[in-house]
Amino acid sequence: MEEKKITLIKGSFQSDEAFELLTKLMNYKIQFHQQDEFSKSIRNVAQTQHAQQRIEDLQQALQEVQEFVRSGQTSDSTFKIYSEIHIEREA
Repeated sequence: MEEKKITLIKGSFQSDEAFELLTKLMNYKIQFHQQDEFSKSIRNVAQTQHAQQRIEDLQQALQEVQEFVRSGQTSDSTFKIYSEIHIEREA
């Protein structure tokens, strides 16, 4: 099995920057799944419950992230954010 790790986000962000970055990143992932689901429905490809559940999970996670950032938001608060992508080739 071959694998690759890439650092996507690594740094400290002001609270408004952290809120915007995380919101946009998670919304993009939600939209990806929604568009994929819509595309499959147009092509009459069977949709899975997994895809809908993933959208719901991501929407819930987005709310939690936004609440977390808001709850710690002050004029001088910063947030350290780390995000790594781990890719494995299975075959």
